[in-house]
Amino acid sequence: MEVRQRGLVPAIGKIADLITWTQDNLPGGVPSIVSQAAYIVAIQTIEGCPISLKGLIGSIGCSEAGLRKPLQRLVDEGWVEIVRDQGDQRVRRAIATGKLLGALEEFADRIAERETQKA
Repeated sequence: MEVRQRGLVPAIGKIADLITWTQDNLPGGVPSIVSQAAYIVAIQTIEGCPISLKGLIGSIGCSEAGLRKPLQRLVDEGWVEIVRDQGDQRVRRAIATGKLLGALEEFADRIAERETQKA
């Protein structure tokens, strides 16, 4: 059990860092749906497959109405942009902006630095 507990410490530290980063960087009083949307959009953008709004709704497991205001907050504050799909103009895709990707890179660098210092 002791070995397993030692393994949990870095994971818990990363979770705490993520929560702190979310509170410090994403729109104030962030409900979890906002942070979930931001992380999903960022991952899909980085992978080169910007997620459709329909796909984002399905990934989070909420209704379109439930995602509308949280997503609009991310758009209004410059974290995400919504664009029409080039192949099908009916489809709208959410793309992480440089602001979101840059902030996540800084966060990843802090985690990597902490891991390097522990090694």
